[in-house]
Amino acid sequence: MLMKSQMLLVIAAVIALIFGVTFASQFLGRKAPKAKTPPVVGDKILYFPVMSSRQWLHPQSAGQTEDPSILGSEMEVGVPGAYDFWFQNSNEVAIEVTLKDTSCGQCTQVKICLAGQETESWNAQATKAVLASCLPESGILNAGAAFVASQERDRVLDAAPPRQWKKLVKGDPDPFLVPPQAVGMVRIIGDQKKPGTQLLKAEIHMRPQDGPGSSLDLTVPTMFVDSLHMYPTEAPVGTINVGGAVVERTLICWSSTRSHFTLRPASSDDPFFVCGDPVPMSDRDRWVMEQERKTRVASAYWVPLTVREQAEVDETVNGKRQKKIVQMDLGPFKQAVGLIADCQSTPVYVSVQGDVKDPDITVDQNSQDRIHDRVTFGSFPAAEGARISATIGAPARFQLAIDKLPSFLKADIVLDEKESSPAKKSWKLRMEVLPGTVSGIFPDPGSAELRDSAIYLKMQGTTSRGIRIPVHGNATFR
Repeated sequence: MLMKSQMLLVIAAVIALIFGVTFASQFLGRKAPKAKTPPVVGDKILYFPVMSSRQWLHPQSAGQTEDPSILGSEMEVGVPGAYDFWFQNSNEVAIEVTLKDTSCGQCTQVKICLAGQETESWNAQATKAVLASCLPESGILNAGAAFVASQERDRVLDAAPPRQWKKLVKGDPDPFLVPPQAVGMVRIIGDQKKPGTQLLKAEIHMRPQDGPGSSLDLTVPTMFVDSLHMYPTEAPVGTINVGGAVVERTLICWSSTRSHFTLRPASSDDPFFVCGDPVPMSDRDRWVMEQERKTRVASAYWVPLTVREQAEVDETVNGKRQKKIVQMDLGPFKQAVGLIADCQSTPVYVSVQGDVKDPDITVDQNSQDRIHDRVTFGSFPAAEGARISATIGAPARFQLAIDKLPSFLKADIVLDEKESSPAKKSWKLRMEVLPGTVSGIFPDPGSAELRDSAIYLKMQGTTSRGIRIPVHGNATFR
């Protein structure tokens, strides 16, 4: 049943993918019937099989073409995106084409061209290449064979013959002339700087040189998207216990507008979060992802991610390189892990969240054992400030000290001899929000000062690591 379901997915993908190139090939090869009567006012004059579409008629390619447009109804922000409408003049007279109006004078362009025999030959090759990339000759879905076939498909698509485009401008008195029986394309180009939806629309006017004409609307409901997407954008890894196993996750980085892009992990000196080499996703996996996520996946990578609470690093001591074990701070963590692609100037990030815990280290605020989760001031008047305390429990071998604090906070930590034992020490952590130094809710991701609202403690003993204790509160004006 699984193989049957996979085959059905493949067949559906094949139909969607080759529709455009097969249509163009068949359309160019068909002889148009001779017009027995002159065009009638109100007729479309030129025959457009498609006048409004949300469908993909053109597999996209990252190769160099005669213009930088990316074809399709899902277009990339900051890159001119285009959609082609094929037409045929089935009359015995030439037709003049002009532009009457567009949906956006600043962000929409309209071009027109004729297609010759070289286009017909290329469409036939493209049809075969697309079929080969979807269904190898053996009939067996093989990731390696599919990858080779998809490379051949991209090579053929990149070799599209050059076309002589003419830009149609509203009010231009010089019309574009379509000879009798000729085939061509009207291209609508959209260019947006921000993600969002837009209806690309061009109203063209068509008329024979010696008679009246008519107008026609060509429309493409379009989604403008970023060049790359990450899934998930936030990757929770749960709790990592001290001495426990590493946590592994698989991320997906994909593009819905580019058939190829390169990807590598961003450079980082953090040894606790390690991205492995990205692995290109197979054609079959991309089709499955398209069905599951209801989006186009033109190209994609699997990205392995490993998170660990301790790691081995190199350090230089007295001119000699040696190995050193480093440990992540205890407590909640949130780390941005970046990936760099050749199709955009800034990295794409995924936020990795989790918690490192040691069952022997506890944080007790008001008799609520939170195991170094957080402390909270609650809601308090900003002008008055606030005070709280918490008890830190740790093995006797450790000495605790304050490492760093937020600027609005004052704190100290002292050993509670009465509550300590030979096996475990009890430390009293006293904290104060200074009057008039902070307002609103903290932590605040939008504030550089309040983003990392936490107390950091140093643990010094047989091993040395830190404890991060998030501090929450709401300083109000009332």
